Amino acid sequence: MTQKLQADLSGELESGGTQVACALAVLGMPDATVSSAGDLETVRKKTKELYKSFKSLKKEADAKQVLEAFDVVKRATQKLVDAEKQRSTRQKQKALAKMQEALPVVPDAASEDVFAGLASEGSITGLKKDGFRLHESSYVKPILGPSLPTGEDEAEFRRTGTIPICSCGQVCTVQRLVTAETFVCHACRIRAMDPFNQVIEGKKGMLKLLMMRPPLLPEDAALQAKFKVQIVVPDVQAWLNAGHNVEVRMCRLDTCAVTHAWPDMLSCQINGQNVFEIERPQEGHARRDVPKRILAIMRSGENMIRVSLEDNPVTRFALALVRTYHQTPEDLFKLVPRLSMEDCRRRTVQLLFSSLVSGTGEEVLCPGFDRSCLQCPITLVRIKTPARGYKCQHVQCFDLDAYLVSNYRMEAFNKRWHCPVCNIFLRPPRDFIDQYFSDILSITEEDDGEITFDSDGGWKVTGKIPSPASPCSEDMQDSDRDTDVCTIVSIGSEAKAGEASKEGALPPDGSAPEKTLMRSAADPVEMEHSKRRRK
Repeated sequence: MTQKLQADLSGELESGGTQVACALAVLGMPDATVSSAGDLETVRKKTKELYKSFKSLKKEADAKQVLEAFDVVKRATQKLVDAEKQRSTRQKQKALAKMQEALPVVPDAASEDVFAGLASEGSITGLKKDGFRLHESSYVKPILGPSLPTGEDEAEFRRTGTIPICSCGQVCTVQRLVTAETFVCHACRIRAMDPFNQVIEGKKGMLKLLMMRPPLLPEDAALQAKFKVQIVVPDVQAWLNAGHNVEVRMCRLDTCAVTHAWPDMLSCQINGQNVFEIERPQEGHARRDVPKRILAIMRSGENMIRVSLEDNPVTRFALALVRTYHQTPEDLFKLVPRLSMEDCRRRTVQLLFSSLVSGTGEEVLCPGFDRSCLQCPITLVRIKTPARGYKCQHVQCFDLDAYLVSNYRMEAFNKRWHCPVCNIFLRPPRDFIDQYFSDILSITEEDDGEITFDSDGGWKVTGKIPSPASPCSEDMQDSDRDTDVCTIVSIGSEAKAGEASKEGALPPDGSAPEKTLMRSAADPVEMEHSKRRRK
């Protein structure tokens, strides 16, 4: 961190510097200097020690003050780190601009070949290692060509056009992205689209990858387009016997979402035979876009594929013909790593502490952040193989088998692979098996329903699953068949709840009891039904 940068930031936030100094004094580090992530980690460890000490002495006010002091230091350090990142990004932009000024103006379709050559020479290797991504404002001067807008639109494109670089090294020229997602090229998105039908590695898997733009389409293509492509399949029957297939997949170029997307209308012919058509979605209804398998229609040797499509515009799509092999949930289960108990416990402690610190900033702390239900949120039964994602910010796990099977059976193709707890995008192997949580499951009883973690990663059972009550009438049996609810009863309140129910008292919050489907014994309608049943 440069001294000039620190001086500029301290000049902007004079009161902020005083707050940081006071916060460090509260943490017992008055002479400390925090200007990097490593310094912040040192302060974090000191904060944890003080927090545990005050908690053990039951000094809640002092413990809260420690967390608030750390939050002040954390926010100030983050501003310094962000300023350093912006300075580094500007230097990268200047270096790339100088490098591109020496390049000739080439057509847009050839820009990938130019950067591929630079990559092989090592000219942009350092940029890829540094994680040059769109979300870091990594904008560089675009390589313009005849396929790009002309006239008045060209000036705007020269100002806003970008060349983001994917983690695989692929470079694409795009005018704008509607989201702030990390850039992922269309080839990587098409490969990762369906883990149950995995694309074979290398060129053997990506048979054709076509972007809907010239020279594939005419220069004036806007709302409608037609094109043809030839593909060679050496032996169709051998591919089928090996469990392989050929799929038609499409994605949009104006977003980085890993989803399949058809245009408004599309028709596909193979060797003069109509294979499939995509109709325009009905008004008020969402269409479920799913890749199409075409190997059974193809023949060994050359195959001519003709495609016509309509959209506004058609140039925002990419189409791929990929060779895939099928994977079952059991196959994907083997790909999910199992972390050690020490790693899982350390992750749990870090999540608990991060949730505690983030809650002090807004004076709001989500209740239950330190609790975890032993029932899977998908099946509502006890978890067998606990798992969660690397990027998940919760300690709650789900059953890995249930997660894989539920996604396998889900018909909505683009709704798959979302964490059932926090709903983030979670595709194997971005998740892991939590060995620490698995050890907890092996120790606890079958009727234990909930556990609560402490700041050290220790835990205790705080909830039980109530045993089903014995049916007292035929009506109750019918009611039990119609309801399927997972209920957790907190330990310590179970006895009080039982006494209140015996005495006919109101619930603890004073509200009136909820209406039930069962009638009281004095109900005349129920008495009449009872007489008829006895007869």
